[in-house]
Amino acid sequence: MALLGTERAGKTTLELSLNGVVPNMIMGEMEGTVKIDGMDTDIYPTRELAKVIGMVFDNPEFQMSQMHVSEEIAMGLEKLGVPQRKCTEIIPEVLQKRLACVRLIERSPFALSGGQMQRLAIASLSQCNQGSW
Repeated sequence: MALLGTERAGKTTLELSLNGVVPNMIMGEMEGTVKIDGMDTDIYPTRELAKVIGMVFDNPEFQMSQMHVSEEIAMGLEKLGVPQRKCTEIIPEVLQKRLACVRLIERSPFALSGGQMQRLAIASLSQCNQGSW
């Protein structure tokens, strides 16, 4: 799903509300209830919500933080408690399915094209959102 709108329309605030950051980590007033996959964002911790919802920035370079593509994918999995051994098994499959290229595994995310970087950001989230680890 994509959320589109003009500048300052509230897209980021809505996205941060959907993953529980607003109002739990960033103060804000909220009325009503937001549920993601049956989970009330006011009750469930962001870590649990991250298993089913994620966010890719307009410029995916802003969310890259690791030295290698493999580490970028592994970071989200490790935060969810996936054992490193399992991450090692999953990463080549993710690269093939999402980036269609296993040879990028040791490349820097910042050396990727813009499109590859977007696909890496989505691949990292989609692996975290599998929730079956």
